[in-house]
Amino acid sequence: DGKIEKFAVKSLPVLEKSLAEAKQVDSSLLNKAIKNEGTIYYEKYIKGIQFQIEGAKNADAQKSLKGQQLYGEYAEYMEKNIR
Repeated sequence: DGKIEKFAVKSLPVLEKSLAEAKQVDSSLLNKAIKNEGTIYYEKYIKGIQFQIEGAKNADAQKSLKGQQLYGEYAEYMEKNIR
């Protein structure tokens, strides 16, 4: 009935702001501080947000789901490795 699509569209401004702020982080500095941290940050966190935005804009549930999955993987990584 379109509830998911409506929610996705409503979340776009938050996701877009999150992406803009996430892109300000210098992943090469993260890689210097913690091995592969910047790469993981980019591949999981930033790409996850990008996929969620693309999914919402194009009503592509699979892409949104992929973005959520990547974000979840990044959250798990952080929980296990960064303390």
